[in-house]
Amino acid sequence: MEKLLKQADKQAKNESLFFSDSLRQIVSDFSGRSQEIIFSRYGVFNSSALTLEEIGKKYHITRERVRQVIHKCSEKSERRRMRRPF
Repeated sequence: MEKLLKQADKQAKNESLFFSDSLRQIVSDFSGRSQEIIFSRYGVFNSSALTLEEIGKKYHITRERVRQVIHKCSEKSERRRMRRPF
């Protein structure tokens, strides 16, 4: 049982690193603040993701503005993905 738990923990860490690296690559063209908001929302630099409210307080903006920044970044990322050749 302990061996399985260690394997599961190792796999979870690997998946987390893959997600973090992928997200960093996706947001590399975004402004520094937008990157920080995205990373905060998805818990890239610490183990827990922040809520829109928490991010808003950190950057002195409303949670609606946080949602808009995340949405705008998501749309920009999607447009970029659609332009890539197969």
